Amino acid sequence: MLATTINGFFFVGFILIGSFFLMNFFTGVMFLKYNQVEAREKVGYTPDNITWVAIQKMIIDQRCDHAIMNKPDYRVHLTRFKAWSIVNSIGFEIFIMAIILLNVVQMGINFENAPVLYAWLLDQTNYFFTVVFIFEMLLKMQAYNWRYF
Repeated sequence: MLATTINGFFFVGFILIGSFFLMNFFTGVMFLKYNQVEAREKVGYTPDNITWVAIQKMIIDQRCDHAIMNKPDYRVHLTRFKAWSIVNSIGFEIFIMAIILLNVVQMGINFENAPVLYAWLLDQTNYFFTVVFIFEMLLKMQAYNWRYF
């Protein structure tokens, strides 16, 4: 019995420590090779060339915020613009985040063999959260149309 326990501890320790070292070696080799390739890639370039390439990469990687890029024209789509204004307001975001947190709490307080009234109350709050999330989805679909997806 004692030999089995000692062997078990040795096996668990060997697996944990061995996998830790193996992962560190693998990560270290990957970083080393990446740095070597990156250094070879910059051979022959002046610092001005490297700066210019970095600036071009930053320009290409820039993306406009989804909400700003899909802002509807209020003169053409008044209802979409109103929905967009609501969806992008700080108050709406805080409200939805509070609803999400309350929903997480509601899911966390559920337990098996709960009293009937307690389970009924949790079901009703679940329906309420579902309605709020559907309302949020419809409002965002109105605001962004199919560009939201």
